[in-house]
Amino acid sequence: MAEELSARFRQLHDRHRRPIAVVGWSLGGIYAWSLAQRFAEQVEAVVTLGSPLVRAGDLGAPSSVPLTSIWSRRDRVVNWRSSVITESDRRENIEVRALHVTLGFDPLVVGAIADRLAQRPDRWRPFRPPPWLTAAYPPTAAR
Repeated sequence: MAEELSARFRQLHDRHRRPIAVVGWSLGGIYAWSLAQRFAEQVEAVVTLGSPLVRAGDLGAPSSVPLTSIWSRRDRVVNWRSSVITESDRRENIEVRALHVTLGFDPLVVGAIADRLAQRPDRWRPFRPPPWLTAAYPPTAAR
């Protein structure tokens, strides 16, 4: 699977000739981060949904790629604690109230993904819900 994803990533990068943002759900988030580790210069950002990144091993490199882990305490497939990463100047956690099986289409999750993908990597800032939506996210997302 990793080789097929790498080949597809190279095809997309060759076609568009610009860094690519990668979004992965559950195990797909681990694959997304592994693409960032392998192709750091060609990855614009990584957003993961309910992915057990902490159990996936070393998240040390690459520090140049923004990483957002979207997770939920209501996740009954992946232990939410394994999705909470150590935050830094280009790494963040966004807690949501979705279930694991709804992370890909929950409106608040999709809104957070869109917000993350709309950012320019050179102007990356942590997620802040719009003031009128702050109450819809758990307090950790409104820091």
